[in-house]
Amino acid sequence: MNKESATEGVALIGFGSSRPYNREAMLFCLDGLKKAGYKNTYYAFIGRESPSIPEMVESARKNGIQKLVVVPFLMSTGEMSLKYIPQKLGIDGFYGEHVSSLPGNITVKYIRPVGESSATYNIYDDLIKHTPAGKGKKALMLISHGSKMGYRYGLMDNVKKELGHMGYRDIYTASVEFEEPSVEECAEQMVKDGIRHIIAVPLLLASGIHHKEDIPVALGLKEGMSKGTARIWDRDIRIDITSPIGKHPKMKEVISCIVENA
Repeated sequence: MNKESATEGVALIGFGSSRPYNREAMLFCLDGLKKAGYKNTYYAFIGRESPSIPEMVESARKNGIQKLVVVPFLMSTGEMSLKYIPQKLGIDGFYGEHVSSLPGNITVKYIRPVGESSATYNIYDDLIKHTPAGKGKKALMLISHGSKMGYRYGLMDNVKKELGHMGYRDIYTASVEFEEPSVEECAEQMVKDGIRHIIAVPLLLASGIHHKEDIPVALGLKEGMSKGTARIWDRDIRIDITSPIGKHPKMKEVISCIVENA
């Protein structure tokens, strides 16, 4: 898109939450777009927070926007990106270019979720490399939110494959809910395999209940902890949980890259 055009804009659409983490991460990335020279930037939420998606589209229309590049601020394809966002945007179909049925008939270039961009792989690598070394054999545990419809596997497999290309050899996968193995099951298997230092890598854009509560507790730590020692399968295991990627400094470059190539 033409970042300086008066009739083109870009919008990030987040999940929406009663907690501030998703909003903070999304606005952090939106600030990166502004600093990269994008003149017309917008944001909206699927639910719970404002502005809503129709309100955002109406604001863009009133500002003279005729074409809007829409980026789901989500980790992967799922019901949110395939069903709820398109419905609220007034578009029919998968990723691609559509004319919205909302007032003004704005053209929407709807692209894949942020978390599916290959540009995020370097962020995972950076987070892992900055984890202090522990004693004993270490391995990675990639942790997804999980999906009732199985959408997480494409994202998980791609991240695992790319980290393998970067030289990481022992990589396990788990989900917080809906899919197997669970975090607890995965951790136990890792310990049985001789792992003594687990680096848990949540595939999340923003912090929240899963990152601050569910994952630490599932790994034998207290809520809010990101590192420590846990007793797993009668062994003392070093645990390190990396941060979500949404507020990593490189995310501003990732978002700009995604929009630039839309």
